[in-house]
Amino acid sequence: MSRQFLLDGYNVLHKMPDLVGRTLEDGRNGLIRFIVDRRPHGSLRNALTVVFDGSEDVCSWPVVGEIDVIFSKGETADDLIKRRIEEAKNPRELILVSDDRELQHFAQAYAAEVWSVERFLEQARKTASGAQGRKAHSR
Repeated sequence: MSRQFLLDGYNVLHKMPDLVGRTLEDGRNGLIRFIVDRRPHGSLRNALTVVFDGSEDVCSWPVVGEIDVIFSKGETADDLIKRRIEEAKNPRELILVSDDRELQHFAQAYAAEVWSVERFLEQARKTASGAQGRKAHSR
């Protein structure tokens, strides 16, 4: 079964020490690079949407297939995430990544799974170490 990850973009970005203190654009691009490199969302079949507050039209990082970057444009990122959860055909296939308690409770009310930012980052560490182990065995 494929899953749909919804990331509260700035909430995640501000919990990543390597990205804190950068310009917004550099931080966003760093987060996308991290996701592409580490694949914390697992299978290529799993889609991942990063939602940022703001009205930017594009992220300058060249986004690949399963990753979608959207800006809230006229509403808050939280409201956009809530709407995505409400409109989901099967919210049980959603995984919200955020430490925002209000968003977490909202997602849980729709039976979506909730991951803390720390769990997401830990999954990235596991995925990266597993990939390194596979590379070592293939040499």
